[in-house]
Amino acid sequence: MSRLAMTEHFSLSFENIIWKQALDEANQLLVIECRNGETYQTDFHSIDLKEGKLLANHEPSEETWWTGLETVFDKRILLHGYVDEQTPVHSGIYCYEAETFAPLWQREDLSFSELKNGQIQAKDEEGEIHQLSWDGNEGTNTSFPSAPSRLSFPRQYLPESPHFETVATFIKGSQDLDISAGAEYLEHKGLIFISYYLCTGEKTLDNYLLILDQNGDICFQDLIGSELPGIGLDTFYLFDDLVLFVKEKNTLVALKC
Repeated sequence: MSRLAMTEHFSLSFENIIWKQALDEANQLLVIECRNGETYQTDFHSIDLKEGKLLANHEPSEETWWTGLETVFDKRILLHGYVDEQTPVHSGIYCYEAETFAPLWQREDLSFSELKNGQIQAKDEEGEIHQLSWDGNEGTNTSFPSAPSRLSFPRQYLPESPHFETVATFIKGSQDLDISAGAEYLEHKGLIFISYYLCTGEKTLDNYLLILDQNGDICFQDLIGSELPGIGLDTFYLFDDLVLFVKEKNTLVALKC
């Protein structure tokens, strides 16, 4: 079921499940991590959100299952490894150019901690914090000006919340549907965004995204996840005038508000 009164900016499908996303807001670059638990493959992809096109891929190899995405900033991607195959603790920092995935530098003696005002904070095995410049050496970068985030995320309401009852009553009255398990809700620039679930069996759920205008008219409605074992978190989000969501685990969709 799909009802559309919004423009689709892009739709990109990948072979493996979209596992994690990181956004360089200033440069409108999105990086995604995809994983396949059956083949033990991980791959990474960078996307130009403004143009809606795939820029580069970091293809699977025998080693990439034990690699994950940390963040992307100033057109550079940081990946991590793990201490070992039995310990899910991040280890090592691997930096790549975001538009080509060309390797830039690596620090196997440190692990990523956080980005603080555009500066890389890393720690060693003893937990001591080191500040890295973007060439991988210890030191500071040219100061990056701070800016408010342009991202908006929905609020999640679980069945025990009175807000869930409000959303459920609204969906029942407008769509004649009995939702369950949870919902996510966001209001933005005169639009209402609701991610809701319908029971499809004793242990599975279908996830729908519904977008309404201020008059209650449907701008978009689609099934974005089928026969799921449970509910998700941040099943959609907004960046500037784009609505982004993952459909059926491996397709990234962007709509223009």
